[in-house]
Amino acid sequence: WEEELEIPDHVKCPITGELFVDPVFCIVDSVTYERATIEDWIQRKGTSPISREPITVADLRPNRIARDAAQDFAAKNPWATRPPP
Repeated sequence: WEEELEIPDHVKCPITGELFVDPVFCIVDSVTYERATIEDWIQRKGTSPISREPITVADLRPNRIARDAAQDFAAKNPWATRPPP
């Protein structure tokens, strides 16, 4: 019996599915993303990946609560910070 390891939604980027390192909250769609991922998305598409509304980097705010939760999860689940095999 092997337990499936999964990162909870509240500590992972909805675009990549990876554990947050530098999460940011978007004030337009109220979603938290990994900073580098959403900045790249904005540069390429200029819209929210969730709502499709126009967004800019100025719409992003650091999400310290999500960062702290992700760090706590990583401390208790070291597998979550390693790339999948």
